[in-house]
Amino acid sequence: MDTVYSSMDTFYLPWLAHSLALSFCGALLIYLVISRRWAGILNLRLTLYLALAFLSNLALVASYGIWAWDYLGAAFYRAHIYTQAVLPIFLYAVAHAFIHLERRRWFYLPGLALALLLLIADSTQLPLDASGALTPATLVTILRAAIWLTYNSAIVFIGAREYRRASSPLHRNRLAYLALASPFLFAEGALDLWGGESWYSLAAVTQIIGVAILSYATLRHTLVDLRSLIRQTIFFFVLTTFTIVAYALVIGGALVLLGNAEEWQRLAGALIAAMILTFVYQPLRDLVQRGIALAVFGHRYSVEAVVQNFSQKLSARIDLQELAQEGRVLLRQAMGARDAALVLVSRDQEGVALRPIPARPDVPAFRLNADASFIKALSAPRASLLQYDIDRLPRYSDLTAETRAALQRLGGEVYVAVQSRGELIGIWGIGAKTSGDPYTDADRALLATLADQSAVALENARLLADLREQMVQLRSMRDYLDSTMASIATGVLTLDREGKIISLNRAVERIFRVAASDAVGKRYEDVLPILHGAELPLLLARLWSQSAQHLVRDAIAHVAGRGRVHLTIHLSPMRSENEMVGVAVVLEDLTEQARLEMERRAQEQETRRVRDTFEHYVAPTVVQSLLTDPRRIELGGERQRITVMFADMHGFTPLSEQLPPEELVKVLNGYLSLAYQVILRYEGTVDKFMGDGVMAIFNAPLEQPDHAWRAACAALALQHETAEYAARLPGPQRLAFRTGIHTGDAIVGNIGARELMNYTAIGDAVNVAKRLQENAEVGQILISRNTYAMIEQRVVVQPRETLLVKGRAAPVEVLELTGAWEMRFGKQ
Repeated sequence: MDTVYSSMDTFYLPWLAHSLALSFCGALLIYLVISRRWAGILNLRLTLYLALAFLSNLALVASYGIWAWDYLGAAFYRAHIYTQAVLPIFLYAVAHAFIHLERRRWFYLPGLALALLLLIADSTQLPLDASGALTPATLVTILRAAIWLTYNSAIVFIGAREYRRASSPLHRNRLAYLALASPFLFAEGALDLWGGESWYSLAAVTQIIGVAILSYATLRHTLVDLRSLIRQTIFFFVLTTFTIVAYALVIGGALVLLGNAEEWQRLAGALIAAMILTFVYQPLRDLVQRGIALAVFGHRYSVEAVVQNFSQKLSARIDLQELAQEGRVLLRQAMGARDAALVLVSRDQEGVALRPIPARPDVPAFRLNADASFIKALSAPRASLLQYDIDRLPRYSDLTAETRAALQRLGGEVYVAVQSRGELIGIWGIGAKTSGDPYTDADRALLATLADQSAVALENARLLADLREQMVQLRSMRDYLDSTMASIATGVLTLDREGKIISLNRAVERIFRVAASDAVGKRYEDVLPILHGAELPLLLARLWSQSAQHLVRDAIAHVAGRGRVHLTIHLSPMRSENEMVGVAVVLEDLTEQARLEMERRAQEQETRRVRDTFEHYVAPTVVQSLLTDPRRIELGGERQRITVMFADMHGFTPLSEQLPPEELVKVLNGYLSLAYQVILRYEGTVDKFMGDGVMAIFNAPLEQPDHAWRAACAALALQHETAEYAARLPGPQRLAFRTGIHTGDAIVGNIGARELMNYTAIGDAVNVAKRLQENAEVGQILISRNTYAMIEQRVVVQPRETLLVKGRAAPVEVLELTGAWEMRFGKQ
């Protein structure tokens, strides 16, 4: 990058302009640091931007110096180029924070990448093509232009988009300052990039103007309204032009007419023209001024007329909803607002509740702390608050996101307090003006006056609304009590000394199926049925003589349509001062409780019967399942597919000839107890003991999808555990079981009489299993083909000869069960 350096005389003007820009940026930086205004995100970014602009100007001013070594000037100029290249990126960062957009750091990456490429291209100074057309200096210019165009275009885009979205005139006015500063800052970069050294002076001037506007809009909260400034400028210019034209026409016309006249005639003509201007110009000027003001500033309201109209119309409204609607219409008309809303304020121990009137589904009632900044600001006398202030001032940072969202949905541009006796009772939220103008101090003063005018009407309407709400609550409570008394089951009737019914409630009507209109005024004997076990005449006589309360439990009456009714009756005296004037009879209907008690007792009996029937024959889990539905074991049976197992002790008959009966029973009980425990372990049902044998069924009374497998496991476990048990006994007492297992259909259920029944299985399946057991050898387990078909993948068998069963035409295919692939004795 070659730079031609000349004397200070040649470059005096650019040097002076950039020295001014350097001083201006430096002064702003010193102000920000000393006043500690660089803490916030926006101020911090502005500080960084000003620091970069300061360095850029410093480098360019230093490059104009006469240095002993030429490379120092070139180095300073390169520093200027680098800082100028990244200056649009920092300006975009300031604009991004100025608009309060969400952070998107990824958008800075392309600019940083282009800046890094620029640094590499300028520092290496390598030719980029053979022809030399694309030099490093050209590439640096292209990269600077890409950064400038990308980020300045992004600033224009986000600024225009946010301006269209903003409805607040104050926010729009603030964005207008960004739009006003941007062309000067864009121009500074363009002039520095493409204008050459001859345009450096203009670039510095545009930078000073743009930085001044941007700093003013950033550091100041209250900004001069640009629209109003432009209108006032137009108004002054048009009025001044009219004055000049009027004077020029009158005086010029007089001079033209008296051009050849004598001196005294010319003087007289001038005096006449002055008199014409005196009497004609001022009224004409006032007329023109009003017309120009109407055209430029629009229609101006009359404060007196607005206040009088507002007061008269609101004072006639006593309904809260009507008051809110009327005030909304009047404020829209008077202020030219887009909308208005009334928010009712009420305080309690938990804080402050704000409720829009009328209720709006998009803005539900919300709460604030009593010391919230929003409430404090509106608690001052004749207070008003701008939404613009809430959005920007740090003092309102305590407001939560939910509160800010609720205020945004209200659409208020300015909030005006409605106070009664120094207490905040309401808030008028007035939307932005349709004209786009902001609310002036005069507008806010008028709104405060209107809020004061509405305070009395709002207080009266609120009291009326509270009264109506209390009446509604009382009416609701009364209806609730009536419905409660009508729904309770306790009957209450009152009797006089003669036994006539004075009153009765609906519960008495339901209990005795009698209408109150047919009972009141009649003797209770003529209306109520006989109450067995109550002796009501005797109790009433004793009550009148002794004034003692009486309680009768389990009185019984027969009521038409209901049958047997169980009651508890309580009699107590009714007194007026010290005199007994009647008897109150309280009737509690216990019919349903009696019915439930009978059902409970029947259920207990049925549960006891089930437990007595099965607890010695099946596993405890099976008994518990049956207790949940005792209907499963009603007298009778049903066809069901089961697996039947018969096990008989071989050698028991010869042993009975050798041992005394007492010792023989002990040996028998030992083997049968072992068989019982094994069968219950696999949740089989012990059907019966038959001498020295046992019959068990599986898949009844509860369903067991693997009933054949359970029976096989039980037989193998019995075979194994019997061998271990017999090994501990003397030689003659060492016995073994012969087992037969078959799967088939049978009738399963309670067989016998209700007084004496047995839960058992009857059918061909039982017969086949018994025959298999009778044909088994000592310690052998024979199973049928039906059983094997259900467990063939899990057991080890050996085929045996087919068996002809008595009473059965078809032979039975028999297999010997010798083991199981998954079997662990005592477990599945």
